[in-house]
Amino acid sequence: MSTVKTSPAPPEQVTLAAEIAQLRELDASTLRARWRIVFRKNAPPHLPRHLLMRVLAYRLQADRLGDLDPESQRLLDTSTSPEQVRSPRDRGKEAPDQAAARDRVGP
Repeated sequence: MSTVKTSPAPPEQVTLAAEIAQLRELDASTLRARWRIVFRKNAPPHLPRHLLMRVLAYRLQADRLGDLDPESQRLLDTSTSPEQVRSPRDRGKEAPDQAAARDRVGP
């Protein structure tokens, strides 16, 4: 049976993994302070700790490894949010706001 040898992760990736692991240990107020440093503005007040950590981790990765290519970014920028997409079972039904508007107009 042959064995597969893998090389150790490059030092840059080890450092990145360690930085992300450190983010997991920070409380919300410290993550908000880190957000101010990274983005040069306050974090949105409604973001919970786990989302603060994930956005900061993404930014670390994007800064070190590269962000999305322009085509992918353009695709995401033009896509519809999940809240605006209607499921297949809802097709043919009026949206609640459409029904309300119809009821206000009258006969």
